Formats: sequence, structure tokens, C-alpha cells
Amino acid sequence: MKFFSILLPVALLQVASAHYTFPAISSGGQSSANWQNVRQTANYQTTGPITNVASSQMTCYELSPGRGAPGTLAVTAGNTVSFTSSPPIFHPGPAIAYLARVPSGQTAATWNGQGAVWFKIWQDNASISSGGISWPNMNAGSVSFPLPRCLDNGEYLVRFEHIALHSASSSSGAQLYLSCGQIRVSGGSGGYKPARLLSFPGAYNANDPGLLLNIYYPVPTSYTKAKLECSSLQVPRDYTAPKSKERVTIELVRAKAKKQPSRGSILYNPGGPGLPMRSKISTDSELLQWMSGDEYDLVTFDPRGTGPLPFTCGAIGPMLSQQKPNDTLEEIWGRAGAVAAQCAKHSTGNKHAELLGTVALVRDTMQVVDALAEDGLLRFWGYSYGTIVGATAAAMFPDRIDRMVLDGVVNPHKWYRGPSDPDMTMDADKVLTAMLEMCIALGETKCPLAKHGSTAADLSAKVWRRIDDLKVQPAVITIKPKAGLSMPFPVAIKVTIDYLKAIHLTSSTLINRALWPQHLSFLASLLAVRGSEPYEAASGAAAPDVAAPSLAKRSAGDANALLSAHIAIRCGDRLERTPAFASFAPEMAATLNSSRISGARFAAMGATCAQWPWRAREAYDGDFAVTTRTPVLVVSSELDPRTPLEAARRASAALGGSELLTVAGAGHCSTSAPSACAAVHLRDYWVNGTMPAPGKVCKGSPFGVKWADVRKEVDKMGSLHKREAHDDFDDDDFGSSFMESRDVMDYFLETDIMDSLL
Repeated sequence: MKFFSILLPVALLQVASAHYTFPAISSGGQSSANWQNVRQTANYQTTGPITNVASSQMTCYELSPGRGAPGTLAVTAGNTVSFTSSPPIFHPGPAIAYLARVPSGQTAATWNGQGAVWFKIWQDNASISSGGISWPNMNAGSVSFPLPRCLDNGEYLVRFEHIALHSASSSSGAQLYLSCGQIRVSGGSGGYKPARLLSFPGAYNANDPGLLLNIYYPVPTSYTKAKLECSSLQVPRDYTAPKSKERVTIELVRAKAKKQPSRGSILYNPGGPGLPMRSKISTDSELLQWMSGDEYDLVTFDPRGTGPLPFTCGAIGPMLSQQKPNDTLEEIWGRAGAVAAQCAKHSTGNKHAELLGTVALVRDTMQVVDALAEDGLLRFWGYSYGTIVGATAAAMFPDRIDRMVLDGVVNPHKWYRGPSDPDMTMDADKVLTAMLEMCIALGETKCPLAKHGSTAADLSAKVWRRIDDLKVQPAVITIKPKAGLSMPFPVAIKVTIDYLKAIHLTSSTLINRALWPQHLSFLASLLAVRGSEPYEAASGAAAPDVAAPSLAKRSAGDANALLSAHIAIRCGDRLERTPAFASFAPEMAATLNSSRISGARFAAMGATCAQWPWRAREAYDGDFAVTTRTPVLVVSSELDPRTPLEAARRASAALGGSELLTVAGAGHCSTSAPSACAAVHLRDYWVNGTMPAPGKVCKGSPFGVKWADVRKEVDKMGSLHKREAHDDFDDDDFGSSFMESRDVMDYFLETDIMDSLL
């Protein structure tokens, strides 16, 4: 975050940070001054959060550990306790209250609260709708919760905590605000038996499902409501050395099916490569289990490179992103080579870089299948890169496949054998056109960008001319809070948009249909800017919400670690290398020209792989012309900016007996276009093994329809199996609600896209 002026008063900088403290506690009409009965926290001036859950500050965030507050508040068991927030809570996320009984012989003012002594007494519930997820504490100046009536009398520390989830899509992105009050309880009936005692630090892990999730897209269907079970499994470190006794530990998480006993476990891979997967269970399990009949447990684990055998090679993100609007192939090649060289010299995992490939992940997956001791068969659900994992497992173990869904398919033939895959972005620009067509259809009243063109082609030409102009003269947009919006302070944000930033925003937005309203509004603002003259627009109608899907708010170390693991797996799998520039130049040119939006990014990735110093010790060297024990169901959006429909067709053609289910919509993977028809066929496949008719195309719902809407519609019509597979939502109503964009002020406060707070 970069602040605009050092001349701003310190107090303004403090409130403009959008952070907060909890300095006072009250109960039963008794209140107190700030820090009178609450231990003064280390952030009492900065109001900043804790992001490292292993920090010793997780106990009470004390400014002076060991020195308590001056007073202790008298409270009655069963009464309500309130913590004051200063300024009001500004971010979305749950509020939680814990108690710790002060040991005999000590006082609340002197006890340190360390060890396994804390127990949870309250947490507010999330509200989930088609518009998103929210908590009742948002913008609250105080939060209240009840004390249990059956507490033992005596002194306690009460630890009040708010977990801000606006940037929690990456590890350590969640922000924790907390403080400890000192209370003396009377009137308790006694006998309270905590189910579990916790310690802070120690109770939380940065990758816990409640701390690592994307609350914006896809909209979570629950917040840690799934009954999760954790376990670990030791697997061979090197599968090519069968006599070796070396092992690595993989950490697993399982969401139990609603219907028990379950029919077995589905191994779930949401994509990557190299991304943590365990955190996705809490946000994805409810929808996936609903689509599979609520009859299967869902299991996943963090893959090599992020969990076991971590791999990182320093600050390679900036090296790849230092591109210019008119980069030559030689310049792209040179930067990619520098990344490969950096990883060769400075990798923290160069001793195991060859052990991170997809085949090793497949073998880990089969180890999990064996350890589950069900029927020895693999049930697998993979999205995006997860389709490479699934296709490889199907090719290697065709007789052990019980059910398999591959959604958003990467071409498995080119993943291993091609030096790169220029076809991956072949439909990216078409998705932008689909977005503009939607805007034209809605009209300029609902989509102001539509006033700039009468057709999608006309509008596209004007948008691209404006983006190209940014190569010479960046645009400046000033975003002010929407009229009537409740804000804890008056603030505006200045954003400078150059060519590369506009391309990055567009590329990131295409994969996430939930961001299309903001991006269309952003483009309208961009076309209204002339030269470098600042343009003012209300937030919620000026710029895209880019915090959720991007790496923008991840710490530099975390972002580089994820990128390092991604490259190590992606490039290590490549059987063909062309380390000479002259040999690879045609491939780079083809990728660059495949998409104005995403071609340069994928050309740089391909050039990195061409010069990558390691090969996976075991990469799949066969074909995919196999017939599995049970046919595979292949699924794809009609227009996908990352995994085109053509790749799904080729995978389905190779996998004997498989069928391709297409959803008529745009976005990455079929779930980006919610469809009751697709849900019907998915459940029929998982429950009955029934395949859709050859060439089946499902109608996608109108833009703005969420999976929550689809579920409500399906459940209203009765049994999913008895319901006719169609989608009958009113396009006009949903188009209107879709363009009622949520406010983006909070998101820009938490991303590096802004230049300043004004």
C-alpha cells in the first residue's frame, strides 16, 4: 500500500488504513474508558492487524506483555458483554469470543493467558445469498455476545477477535484484530465443560479453511460449516527409488457427506499447479457434495511444492512481470531465462525439484486411495490443472477408475509433449467479446459502457483503442465512496492505469464472471478519461474488484512461493525442451498472437519452461487413448479464457467411453456459468453412473445467477432426478441485479493497484 502524501496528519493516516482496535468492554450497564479493563494492544496507535497466526502476539496482542489493564470489569453470568470497535469494523469476516479461567492464586490483571486454557463461547454467523457472503458485524461500532450462564464464578480473560477475510485468498492474507478484556464473573451456576481447550498461538494454522478462502468468487456456500476431519499420511519421497525408505508427509482434509454411511470418497483437485488445496474444502464442499447427491465424502491434500517438499526461488514475480507494452520475443526470452537461472541458483528446494511433477502427485493420490481402505478405486473431481492430474491417473490406472469428472480441461497431449501450448488462450479474447455483448444487450441504462458502441464489435474496437492509448499516456481515475455509503471515514482512492495494468485487470477478470460488472464499469470510466486528467467516479461503478482473484494482496514471499511451485511443476513435466531461442521463437510467436489479453503472459511461461533446468524424475510418456473401468465425464464451458472447449473435445476423444458435457456460457470451468441442467447430469453421473447424451449442451443461466439461485430453483421443483433439466430464470431481472455492483472501496484499499489515499 502506497500513501499519497507525507503531509497528511498522522491521525488521518491511521484511520485511512481501514484498521481498528477493540479498546473497551461493557456489560450490564457498566462501561469503562478505553484500555481501563482491556489490555492495551500493540496496535493502539497504528490499528494494524496480526497476519502471522504463529506470532506470540496471538494471545492478547499486548503492547506490554505481562502488564495487565488497570481494572477488571464485574459481570454477571448469562448477561451480554460488548466490545467497542474504534473505528468501526471495516472488513468482512467473523467475530469470535474466547474465555480463559484465571488460575487460583492469580488475577486477571497479572495472568498471561498462555497454554491450552482458552475455550470458544461465541461466534457470529455468516449470511449467504446469491449476492455474496456477509457478517452482521460489518461497520459495527460495537459487538455484543452472551456469557454462558453455567460459568464458574471467578476471574477470566475474555479474548475478542475479528478475522478480516477480504484478502484471505492467500496464506497469511487473513487479518486478525483482537484484544483481551479482564472480567470478574458472579452469578454463575457452575458446571460449564468446554469441549476443547485451545492455546494462542497454536489454535490456528495459516492454511485453515476458515483463514484461507476467497470470499468473493466463487461465492462460498458456507463458512467452515462442513464437518472437517484432518489427517496425515506418509508417502514415498521418490517413487522412482522403490527401495528407498525416505518418506514425506502429506496433510489431508475430509468433508464428510451429509448422508452416512457415505458411498466412498471423492478426491478433489481444484487446480493449480502448485496451489494449496485443503483450504478449498470449506468453500467448495457444500456445492460439490450437493451436485454429487450428498452421498460422498470429499478429500483433498496440499500437493508437493506447497505442502510437502516446498519449492521457492526468491523474487521471481517481478522478473516475469517487468514487461513492456511492445516487448520483443528476444526480451521475453531473456526475462524467462533469468527466472530459470534464478531458480537454478537460489531455489530452496533444488534438492527435490525433480520430485514435484504431476506423476508424483498422481501416485500420492493413489496412496491416499489405498489408505482410505474403501474399495481401492479412485473417484476424482478435477478442475483446470486438476484435469491433467485426472487424465494422467486415468491413463496410468484405467482399471482403478470408479468415477471421474474433468472440468475446464487442459489439453493433456500438449501438457507433456509440447514445449508450450499456444491454444490455451485461444478463446480469451472471445470471452471479452462475450462480456461486451452482454453489456450491449443490457443497454446503457444498466451498463453505461454500452453508450460507446452499438455492437459488440464496435465497442470492442473502441475499448482496444483506448487500452492501446495507455501505452503512451496512462489514465488517472479517482474513486470516491458511493453516495449514502456508510464509511468509517471520508476517503478517496487515486488509481493510475497504464497499458499493462489494464491488460492484467482484463485477463484476471475474464476467468471470474462475478467481476464482470465492476470491469465493465471500469472500462466505462476508462473511456471517459482524457489524457492524464483525473476522472472522478463513485466506487462500485468505477473500477473492478481485483483483490479476490489476483495475487495483489499476497505477501511478496507468499506470491513468489506459489509462482515458484507452479513453474516447477508445470515446467518439470515438459518432456520436450527447446533451449535455443531460434528454435523456440515460432512457438513464442504463436502464443503471443493467440490472445491480445493473455498471450504475453503465457508466452513468458512457455519460454521459462523451455529453459527450465530440471525435469520431473517421472513424467507421463504415453498417450491418453485408454478405456477406463467406468467412463470419464468431461465438462467444459463453451467459451473459456484458460482452457478452451477444443481441449475438452480432444481429451474426450482420447478417453474411451467418455462423454463431453458443454455448458453454454463464458468463464473458466463450467461452474462459472451456473446451470441446473449441468447439475442434473453431474448428479446422475455420480449417483447412478449415467452419462449425458453424446454432444449434450446445457443452457447456462443468465449473467447474475449464482449457484445459490440454481439450488433454490432446483430444490423448489422437487427431486433433482425428477426435475426437467432446464434453466428458466428471467434474464432481464438477473441482468439488472447483476449490474448492481458491490462497492469496491474496501478492495482497492487492500491492493497495490492504487497510488494513494486522498
